[in-house]
Amino acid sequence: MEFTKELFRENSTHAKILARQSRQPKFVLTNADVNASENGRIEVIGSNADGVFWFTDDYCMGVDLLPRHYVPCSFNFPMRIVPRPGLEDGIIANAEQYIQIFEEGMRQITSFDELIEHLNSKYSI
Repeated sequence: MEFTKELFRENSTHAKILARQSRQPKFVLTNADVNASENGRIEVIGSNADGVFWFTDDYCMGVDLLPRHYVPCSFNFPMRIVPRPGLEDGIIANAEQYIQIFEEGMRQITSFDELIEHLNSKYSI
């Protein structure tokens, strides 16, 4: 199977709902997109096995398409954690702080094209 943007769009319930509203999901969000979120909720999909993660606007993105070791998570900003050096107040308020604490050593995928390229380089048949 080759991964394409269309494959994700065709298999996304979220994309179909937004299409009825004449909107399209981005699927892969930048840090600026996450930081500008009005409701403070972020969705993250990542794989420790592949060492990558990305922010998304579709929590169920890639269900039945992505390998099983890609795990979706949801968080809300601000998020309270145990205080530590560099985050003395224990409050995660933005994407950069989230990455620093939870995704250290992982490569962030920042565009849909980059995600497709990554998946095809590892899993395309």
